[in-house]
Amino acid sequence: MYHKSTRAQATTCPDIAGTLGTGLFLGSGEAISTAGPLGALIAFALVGSVAYASLCSLGEMTSLAPISGTFPHFASRWVDPALGFAVSDI
Repeated sequence: MYHKSTRAQATTCPDIAGTLGTGLFLGSGEAISTAGPLGALIAFALVGSVAYASLCSLGEMTSLAPISGTFPHFASRWVDPALGFAVSDI
């Protein structure tokens, strides 16, 4: 199936995708068995919307002040230095 000219990256990517897919499949099964189908759908929608909002806000902050910093730097710059410290320790 693999030729000798195949690089290591081409064989590693399907392995990573298979591992992540299995983890998501098992995690979804556990969530559905615990909360039921509607509860799992609501939970996935809630977590997805929080992740999307965080990504959008990070993009807005980066476009407003393009600096070479991480998420704790933005928290300390626009909220409070103590919050930036707390976020950096997570």
